[in-house]
Amino acid sequence: MLTSIVSFCSIYPVTQNPKPIPTLPSPKTTDLPAARHRPSFFINRLALFAQAPNILGPALIMVNATKGVFISCDIPMAQYIINMNASLPASDKFIIHILDSTHMFVQPHVELMIRSQIAKFREDNTYVKPS
Repeated sequence: MLTSIVSFCSIYPVTQNPKPIPTLPSPKTTDLPAARHRPSFFINRLALFAQAPNILGPALIMVNATKGVFISCDIPMAQYIINMNASLPASDKFIIHILDSTHMFVQPHVELMIRSQIAKFREDNTYVKPS
């Protein structure tokens, strides 16, 4: 009988999108609600672009984008990764942003280290009853 602690963790590499998102045409006074005058937000490969109207018309404002790896995992595995990050000195910390309790964005060079630490953690926490 095999008893183990099972944790789910998916790691997705993310790249920057070099192509800007085209601007929307200027809204006309006859167009529908004022919602068209509010800024619109788009997400494309985690490179964020904000389109905000200015006095002369719509303008494309590009937000600084960071290349990284998106991690989706269950809460215990996320806590394990956060603890790994906290145990490192400030210069070696790899978490760029914690999105919520099950998603985070980390630096791309630590992907293999995280995968190996997770594999080691799973191996250490697996119990096989001797026969």
